[in-house]
Amino acid sequence: MQDTPEKADWISFVLHFVFGLFVGCVVGFFTIFRRRQEIWLQEELILPYLSGTSLFCAGLGAKLGDRLWIGRNFRIIPPDSLKHSRSSIFVSMVSVVCGAGLAVVSIFLHFF
Repeated sequence: MQDTPEKADWISFVLHFVFGLFVGCVVGFFTIFRRRQEIWLQEELILPYLSGTSLFCAGLGAKLGDRLWIGRNFRIIPPDSLKHSRSSIFVSMVSVVCGAGLAVVSIFLHFF
């Protein structure tokens, strides 16, 4: 396991987290529609599901940074990785776990 530095880059962390919230909400919005523009999820479960997908993508975005958004499509200079501390890793992993939990529980409650 690699050592984590003492200080995280919190400005980049927050910016990637906020962008991940937006992307996760858009992804969640498109996944609740069927082909004929019908919502397959019950109305009272839409907000928890969208919150879950938003938190999940926000946690991934905050943890992986530019590597998640750009991928391996860089031309010359690879993107820098985010500097993390133990607390920033903890926050991003809690966001991923809570987001996945909200989305899965919403789907579970819809079917059962």
